[in-house]
Amino acid sequence: MTINRKHTFALAALLGVVTLGCQRAAPPTQPEKKGNGGAAAAAGLSRAKHLLGEEPKGAQHVFALRKQAADAKDGEEIAVVGRIGGSTKPFTGRASFTIVDASLKPCNELEGDTCTSPWDYCCEPPENLARATLLVKIVDERGKTLAEDAASTLGLKPLQTVVVRGIVQKDDKGSITSVHANGVFVAR
Repeated sequence: MTINRKHTFALAALLGVVTLGCQRAAPPTQPEKKGNGGAAAAAGLSRAKHLLGEEPKGAQHVFALRKQAADAKDGEEIAVVGRIGGSTKPFTGRASFTIVDASLKPCNELEGDTCTSPWDYCCEPPENLARATLLVKIVDERGKTLAEDAASTLGLKPLQTVVVRGIVQKDDKGSITSVHANGVFVAR
């Protein structure tokens, strides 16, 4: 009888955890009750709003954009091209991800390499990879990263080449820290 109680308790605890997990993962379906009503729901990440049908003109590669960082103004709109990657988990679970300069070869493009996560560019020297990587964030009007997952919502995958249109974000030293994207074009 004590075994059954233990099993019953364990099953109840597991169901409680699963239920809580499901409740947290579900996207909000109702607009906020306070503030601007339905505008909060419209501000979320969506394929229709954030995936571009045409490639932005004048896109620079990550290396070129970083090299010209002194010329780029904080808040300036730019277009940058790169491949999704730079770590084993280039997606953060929110509306952000990293891209790598297209001139770098992922591990699966190196002869004889059998890397299971070639998008991490582990064959590249870390200092070179750091200069070739750029954080892309899709943000709301307050500059906060949207909660929805960019990979699932936009259908993005590691090693896809994307062109990102967005606003340059720089630190106090003048280095580009990220791009606040307002559109993503999937090149391949």
